Amino acid sequence: MGVFTYVTGDIHGSIDIGKLTPERWPEGQKLRRCDYLLICGDFGLVWNEDPPIEDRFFLGWLNDQPWTTVFIDGNHENHDLLNSFEVTEWHGGKVHVVPGYPNLIHLMRGQVFDMGWNGTWFTMGGAWTRDSSWRIPGDGWWPAELPSDEEYDEARRNLDAVGWSVDYVITHECPRSRRRFAMYDWYCEEFDPADKLSIFLDEVDERIDHKRLKRWYSGHYHSDLTLGDDQHVMLYRQIIPLGDLPH
Repeated sequence: MGVFTYVTGDIHGSIDIGKLTPERWPEGQKLRRCDYLLICGDFGLVWNEDPPIEDRFFLGWLNDQPWTTVFIDGNHENHDLLNSFEVTEWHGGKVHVVPGYPNLIHLMRGQVFDMGWNGTWFTMGGAWTRDSSWRIPGDGWWPAELPSDEEYDEARRNLDAVGWSVDYVITHECPRSRRRFAMYDWYCEEFDPADKLSIFLDEVDERIDHKRLKRWYSGHYHSDLTLGDDQHVMLYRQIIPLGDLPH
């Protein structure tokens, strides 16, 4: 029997974690520790160095589920705390294992993971918070929500090493050229300033081997839909098998 992966969008800590309960996602109870739930950013449970009771409860609850949870970071994370964790190697890429919760694994930015049965994954977390100018750094918002130059360089090196050919791309933000589909009901290019990450993701979209690419999954925009074609998928509430489309 192979290893199975399901993928979903943001959980925002305790806010949207209810979609993972057996009542709303009974399929999860059939999974095993070697199977994965992949969250496309805004994990949100690594928020305080000394987590409050509610966060500790949900970290423990998620850690004790039958599957292993893997996630990329979104913009709504405590990036300083996340990046203070020990860096280890996992399936050929760099990760943070959440201390005290061995079944919660952060897939770091710019990495390529060889997941065997589940193909190869390129991961690039982060996104721009549009109202960041109104927020207090280090108090609910962290400048490291956007990748550093070093992380972009590492991403390009890792993609160069595999000839820009992977089975899946996992991001929180989508390419800038796809944002008109992500924000289909209120998009206006005049009010969509370019940010370095979405422009970099445009570069990835242009250079990636689309003949091999099965899906590009992203989150961030709180909808479940495709972004102009069947390769680019945005998820929020739905939890679907890796390789599938929203229904």
